[in-house]
Amino acid sequence: MAVLSNVVWLSILVFATYASQDALERSRRWLSVVFVVASPMMISSFKDYMLDAPLTAVAALALYLLIRARGFSSRRYSLLFGVAAGCVSL
Repeated sequence: MAVLSNVVWLSILVFATYASQDALERSRRWLSVVFVVASPMMISSFKDYMLDAPLTAVAALALYLLIRARGFSSRRYSLLFGVAAGCVSL
């Protein structure tokens, strides 16, 4: 059950990787998701409970929110980025 909870972190990582690549076409976005998820480090991290998977997922989410903040002109995404960056630093 503990390893199954990594599904949440995996879904956050897939969403953040896919969504942060606005400039790419759809097939290349999915290719980048496959490269991130299928890397040997991620495969071994997701087999163990709470190793590096949560940190990688939240860092990718923070990067996505930083891109969406558009130079901190969007208050909503700037605040969400601050929360995500705070979670990474924990």
